[in-house]
Amino acid sequence: MTDGIRERIFIPVRVPLYKGLFGIRTLLVNKNKLNDLKFLTSIEDLKKVTFTQGSEWPDTQILKSNGFSIYELQKKEDMIASLQTGKALLYPRSIAEINYEMEENATAELAILPNIYLYYPTAIYFFVQRTKEGKHLADRLEFGLNEAINDGTFDQLFNKSMSKIITKAELDNKRMIKLNNLILPELTPINESKYWFIKE
Repeated sequence: MTDGIRERIFIPVRVPLYKGLFGIRTLLVNKNKLNDLKFLTSIEDLKKVTFTQGSEWPDTQILKSNGFSIYELQKKEDMIASLQTGKALLYPRSIAEINYEMEENATAELAILPNIYLYYPTAIYFFVQRTKEGKHLADRLEFGLNEAINDGTFDQLFNKSMSKIITKAELDNKRMIKLNNLILPELTPINESKYWFIKE
């Protein structure tokens, strides 16, 4: 996932590989507390409860900058455990990874909050070393990816890989709560609609 620090250290290839899906976050909760959390319908409601996220994840800074309370941890298994103990109530995961993580933690009694999801613009890129060879590689990757987008093969592969995930997320049945991403680098091609699943 891109941020200013990573773009200073490495050369970003500014073609979002997942079309921004990692910024579409459904909310994992303790299944036993699902009914108690149905009051969460707005950003103001979400600011009253505690989230859990990785202490070094860019997402943590995004959520904190939007006024959310974050219980920061290092390991994913500890984040899952925090839902069971009640130290955190919500664990945002991208729709590209949440199904796998629920299967991986099948005994943890997890559920997805059915009425809302978070969205903030962000991108997963290829990054390469800041060398002459790296610059050449970045240029070739960017050219090739844009060629694939322009001729439709990128979307064919994206749809083949992600359509079931997107359908399962049932986004049309949930309210989107859009957040600001203050760590999004200025050169992110946010207005290039061909790159994104959710158009700005």
